[in-house]
Amino acid sequence: MPDLLPPVLWVDPSSNSLLTLSGGKLLDMVSELDAWTEAARRLAHFQQNADAHALAALGCPAFPLLEMAGRVDSFLADLNTLRAWGLEESCLETLCAARPAIRTAFADLAALNLPDLPAHGDAHPRNALSGQRGAVWFDWAETASAAHPFMDMGWFLAFTFDPAGVELPIRTAYPDLEKRLIEAYLSALGCVDAASLLSSAVPLALLHRAVVYDARFRNWEGTLPGWRPNFVPYYLRLAARELARLPS
Repeated sequence: MPDLLPPVLWVDPSSNSLLTLSGGKLLDMVSELDAWTEAARRLAHFQQNADAHALAALGCPAFPLLEMAGRVDSFLADLNTLRAWGLEESCLETLCAARPAIRTAFADLAALNLPDLPAHGDAHPRNALSGQRGAVWFDWAETASAAHPFMDMGWFLAFTFDPAGVELPIRTAYPDLEKRLIEAYLSALGCVDAASLLSSAVPLALLHRAVVYDARFRNWEGTLPGWRPNFVPYYLRLAARELARLPS
């Protein structure tokens, strides 16, 4: 899928180095709506057309929706682990109280019957570029061979509409940006009537990411004793904020 990423010029596996042509400007610095909707459509195109078996053979993990629903629920029930990540009690209480609604939201998403598909794994606007070749994606280090497609797009929406980004040029120019992005993505994916489910999937995508990073970093040991990457509480706090998207 050469149109999906900047052309690769040089690779050195021994040093994990990669050189590409410029793909343009980071998407979150672009104010043209067409660039954003194209990025959403190309994400859907990748999900639908990438070779899942080839990705699995390369070692890309799979995160089936129903399995992740169970992992999220078990994770939110593990208060000791949540506290060990430094999660505030108020946030912990909010997430734990929402477990029934979260389970229901996962069940509703499963009822849509979309298959698990290849995933970018970290699809946010600072991992997309807009330039002469149109919208392209980079940083494929977290690619999955299978996940529910809304886990990618849910994270994209959460990042884009974080309150800290209220002054993004595209958000200033298009107050209805979320609706437009959802329409472009779902049209490309072939499920135009799933807008409410995609919106509800935003907190689910953040919880999905928290569980994935917990598995990676819970027992992580680096060069600095007692320190580990704090992605997990970051995603949990975002998820708690986005719970308002779930049906009441």
